[in-house]
Order: sequence, then C-alpha cells, then structure tokens
Amino acid sequence: MLPSGLHNHKDALPAAANMSHWVAPTRFKPAAPADGLIPRPALFQALRQAASARVILVQAPPGYGKSCALGQWFELLRAESVPCAWLSLDEREAEPGQFLTSLEAACQAANFFAAPPNSQAEAGRIAKALEHCEGRHVLFLDDFHLAESALARQLLNTLPRALQWVFISRARPAGLGLASLRAQSECFVLPWEALKFSKKEVRAYLEADAKPDLPDRICAELAERTEGWPIALQAVRQWLRAGLKAEAALRRLTGRCAELAEYFMEQAFAGQPEETRRFLLQTAFLERLNGDAANEICGIADAWPLLESLERRGMFLACVDPNREWHRLHRLFAEFLEDRARRANIDLKRLRMAAAAWFGKRGHGAEALRYARLSGCSELTPKPWNPWAAGNTPFRTTCRKSGRRSTWWMPKRCRAFPRSGWRKSTST
Repeated sequence: MLPSGLHNHKDALPAAANMSHWVAPTRFKPAAPADGLIPRPALFQALRQAASARVILVQAPPGYGKSCALGQWFELLRAESVPCAWLSLDEREAEPGQFLTSLEAACQAANFFAAPPNSQAEAGRIAKALEHCEGRHVLFLDDFHLAESALARQLLNTLPRALQWVFISRARPAGLGLASLRAQSECFVLPWEALKFSKKEVRAYLEADAKPDLPDRICAELAERTEGWPIALQAVRQWLRAGLKAEAALRRLTGRCAELAEYFMEQAFAGQPEETRRFLLQTAFLERLNGDAANEICGIADAWPLLESLERRGMFLACVDPNREWHRLHRLFAEFLEDRARRANIDLKRLRMAAAAWFGKRGHGAEALRYARLSGCSELTPKPWNPWAAGNTPFRTTCRKSGRRSTWWMPKRCRAFPRSGWRKSTST
C-alpha cells in the first residue's frame, strides 16, 4: 500500500517518456509456471528468517526453479500486505540508464511512489522518492546475471535501508560486496540445496496430475538420480503424462536423453569459451576433482581459477567439503559431458590412466583402482589377489554374540587403505 500523501510529493519520480526505454508491463510480475505449483514450506520458512536482511541472494544453476519459487514467495508477501516490486531483467539493463528506467517503472507499478511524465530517471531522485516509503518494501530482481553492473552496488549504498533487495541469479554477483554485507549480518544467501526437491516434494510434483501412486522406491530413486533438480523431474512428469511407465521413465532418465541433453547444451555448455568446454569434457568422468588433480590430469596450469569461475557462474559444480578444496559435477551434467567427450574423440583412456596415477600417489587407493579399471590398462589393473602372498597381514576378530572367529587380510599394497579395503578370507 502507498503511504499517505506520497502521490502528491513534489520529488516523486517520473516515468521515462522515451519509447526506446519502454519496459513491458509483463516484466513487473513473475511468470506463471506451466506445470502449476507445489507447496514449498521449508523453502519459504528459510526465506522468512531473512526478513531483516538488506540483501537476499538466491543463486543456483539453470533449471532449479528460482523464478518460480521466488514468484510464490512474492505472492505470499503481497497477501500479507508487504509492498513488493518485481523486475525481470534482460541484457538491456546492463546499460545503467536503462537499468534505472526499468527500476523506476517497476517501483511505480508496485505503487512504491508515483511520478509525473517527461523526466529522466536518476539514482538520486529515485532514492529521494523512496525515502518516503514507510516500513519494509521488497524489490525482486530476476535474472540478475543478465544485467549485473557496478550501478547495483551504488544503489545499495544510496537507496533507503528499508528497501530489501532480492537478487535471483544463475551466477554469484561479483560487484555487490556480498562478503562485507554478510560480515555485517545484512546479507542472506539461500543455499543452493534449499531449491532442490525433497523426496516428499518429488512425489507431490509427479502425482499432481492425479496419476496413480508411485512406489516409494521409484520416488526415492528419482530424487537421488536427479539430485532434486526440478527441470529433470519436469521431463519425467512429461513422460508419465505421455503414458510411459514409472520403471521405464527411471531407466530413460540420464544426462544423455534428448530432453536433458538439449537443455544442457543450450543453457550451460554451448555458450562457454572453448577452453572451458574442453576442461569440462576432460574432467567429467571424475567423481570429484580439485585444481591440483585437474592440472596434472589435463596437463594445464589454471585449473583452480577455472573451477572457481565455473562455481561462481552456476555451472552445475558444487563444493563437497568445508574447505572448498574438492568439487563435483551434477551427475546428470557429468553424464551429458561424458557422452560429448566420447563423440569429440577425447582420449579418455589417457585421462583415466593419469587420474589413477594421481590418486594413487596420494593414497586414495579406491579411486585409483577404479580409474585404472576404467582405463583398461593391464599394467595398472591389480592382478588376482592372493591372501597368502608375502607381506599380507592377517587381522582376526571374534563376534561377541555368536563367538565366531573371522580372519581379515590387509594386502601389502593396500596397507594405507581404510579397513573397508581389507578382505575376509576365512570364517570358522
């Protein structure tokens, strides 16, 4: 709602009259999802906890339903009488003048302030007009990665603190000063994992068309295989609508299927520089990787900055440890890349041999053996194991309940392995 008397304020901002800067009204509200909505109470509860933050960042790779989920939250806030403005950005807003014009138009459409015609938008005047907005006002900027500029940081420092910014982006914005804002408890970053569908949400989404109940095992496997990625579940839902059985849909769901391969190509892979595409193709077979491993396996020297860039730009790459050393690709994206690598005649045998050598030198025996087997190199693949060979160490245990004694053998070559690598040879 508009504060009393604000419509007549002499400093209220005007709308831009230049038709080249005209902004389509459809960009002032979230797009309605084609497949309907499902409740996401856990996600909305996490966002409610950030009500006092000046900046909320929702960053995730394509296909995670960022705009859809935040569109639902936009409507919930409006239902609670919280003034909200929405602006769907595109490449034109990368130009500061157009960004200000679009920002002004979105705020006007949400009744943040009123504006007389025939005047040009300016940051200072927008700030002065917004000073009269009482209470919490929320501004949603969708697809911010398309229009990121230094102007947004300036506006954060200029516009009233009562204005809460919600940035929805594939890439992590580099120029917003997020580290400083987080240090001051003024920024909330929604974890990528919060957008993934849970097993319960997977079932609710797939059964929204009044389909027969899906077996728990199928729902669990779909949630695991897709890692809760909504766009993959959308493909499954379409297959089920077309009459495909649940088991067949589960078998069809790979990163190589036509629907997902086309999506990966269009939204993630095709627009990357040649160096980045080659790096992805050469490392897709690795279950986890870091810069040191990638440098040696691929024969390059800049793997660390490449990994950091891929993670920042939302390229289906996630850290798997608190120290941000190890990374992994989304399994479906990795399958897509492995198929592309095969078609591009990438020398996967050489890369797997190099991976086996790198992991073996650093004591990661299980991974070294796996890549050795995948490479098909007989010199790296272990020979048939003989528990009585010299150097193997016996380890005897007794079961407390049954009294049965078992003998486990630790191979000499695997002395540094965890106990999971030991072998049971006899039981009496």
